Amino acid sequence: MRRSFHRWLIIALFPLLAVPGRTATPPLLDEAIKKWIADEDHWAYTRHLHVRNGSKPVEERVERYDPSQPDDLQWQLLEIGGKTPGPDQLKAWQRQKSRELKRTNEKPLADYFDFEHAAVAEETADKVRYDVPLRKEAYRRIPLDKIGVSVVVSKDRRELQGLTAGLKETFRMAMGAAKVTNFGLDISFQSLDPKFTTQPAVIKVNGSARVAFFFKMGGDAEIGWSDFKRVKPYKDRFDVKIGDLKALDF
Repeated sequence: MRRSFHRWLIIALFPLLAVPGRTATPPLLDEAIKKWIADEDHWAYTRHLHVRNGSKPVEERVERYDPSQPDDLQWQLLEIGGKTPGPDQLKAWQRQKSRELKRTNEKPLADYFDFEHAAVAEETADKVRYDVPLRKEAYRRIPLDKIGVSVVVSKDRRELQGLTAGLKETFRMAMGAAKVTNFGLDISFQSLDPKFTTQPAVIKVNGSARVAFFFKMGGDAEIGWSDFKRVKPYKDRFDVKIGDLKALDF
């Protein structure tokens, strides 16, 4: 949501919850968020990305993330288009990944998600679904108030189960040249170990727009996580004391 969608969400939420004087985040949602924050960067995983335009594949790649490694080694490209990447593909991917990571650190998601004004939309015996407003002033190019977001939290384990987003109404962007007619986001979470909180399993995204009243553009993407391994974050490997630096036991 630092290095992935997971990190993007995590780094944003603690500052949001810590700011005094704001309306309190609903307690169940608050606890689920804090549990996720506490578990950040303790999982290595393989990420599978598939982007399609209709039935035509546009991009396919497999990456490995390991937060127990130094920053410059945490992401590795394993496959692209179903094959082992060549030198030129690796260089292009490294440039793309560098830009991607820089963008995720430019602005915290607390500037987008208004969690303290989340409201209960639906409640059952085992879960609660919250409608979470977006801050419309956070991103001028897209009218975020026209997008609805819901977060589902389990009652028994008090952890995240899902996040969805969709259009409340169509809107224009690109100086009015493109009309966004469809958008959907669906994130499911999975339990890896009952001792720890849930982690993302699959993200599905789809959208379409009509450009200049004539051309229709659209596509969908799916990101999946697998091969999880519990690790100690690289940043936690060293314990700094006055006049001393020593490695912690694993």
